[in-house]
Amino acid sequence: MSGLQEILIIILIILVILFAPRMMGSHSSEKRSQTAELKNISGAMRLKIALSFFWLMMAALWRQPWQNGWTPFLTVGVLPLLILWVSLWVFSGFKKK
Repeated sequence: MSGLQEILIIILIILVILFAPRMMGSHSSEKRSQTAELKNISGAMRLKIALSFFWLMMAALWRQPWQNGWTPFLTVGVLPLLILWVSLWVFSGFKKK
């Protein structure tokens, strides 16, 4: 049963990643296509995303949440990434003003 739950969680995460930006929408009159937005992602941002993915995969392999419980994985894998991305988001907000 836990294998099915893991697959459903992965599917849910993918759906949120794909549909959350569309549901939030843009208030500007110009709406660019997704391909144009993907082309505007800087190399540094692509590196951050790739390293985040790599960090999650390594934390999952190391902590094995499917056998040892989710708490160690969340504290070692997800929580540091969450803190990092939220702090980058906050600092970029200050930088724009």
